[in-house]
Amino acid sequence: KVVSRFTRMQKERMVRSCNPDWIDLTIGLDFENIIMHQKLSTQVVLPLSILS
Repeated sequence: KVVSRFTRMQKERMVRSCNPDWIDLTIGLDFENIIMHQKLSTQVVLPLSILS
């Protein structure tokens, strides 16, 4: 069989058969994807009184 046709559960069973301590990192990847696509503001706003 081709692994790409496996269901998520089948893939997890296959991995856990060799590595029972495996941790699913999908949540971290989803979080990273959200962070990467957010518009980051790096501009600092200073009151004019500080400049004088």
